[in-house]
Amino acid sequence: MAVKVYVMVIAVVYVVQMLCGADEVLDDENTTEGDYSYEQEGCPFLVAENRTGFGTIVQCTHDCYGKNESVPEGTRCFTIGDEGLWRMKVNMSYYCPLGECRNGDCVPNGQREVCYRRNWGEKKNKTMK
Repeated sequence: MAVKVYVMVIAVVYVVQMLCGADEVLDDENTTEGDYSYEQEGCPFLVAENRTGFGTIVQCTHDCYGKNESVPEGTRCFTIGDEGLWRMKVNMSYYCPLGECRNGDCVPNGQREVCYRRNWGEKKNKTMK
């Protein structure tokens, strides 16, 4: 009996999704709407990680093949910049000043967080698999 109810619920959910247009493609290459896609965007921003592996950008704007790119206003950032990130030793902990992006700059908010530069080329780095 429980199996029949389970199958019926799945069937109803499937029908509702089809009626509501869940089969539509959300990520059209010709539009900027839809899910985030690396193919539609430019160059990735460099990040430093915290203890849990959460990446935080280190610069709010950068050059991407001659085009200036910025992240949205209010985005969380570390105020160290790309140059500061490259000076860090890989996998060594640092206290990075936190901020938020405003007009292309990472404005400090008075808080600090432990951060790390990771070597993204290492195979043992689980976050890049």
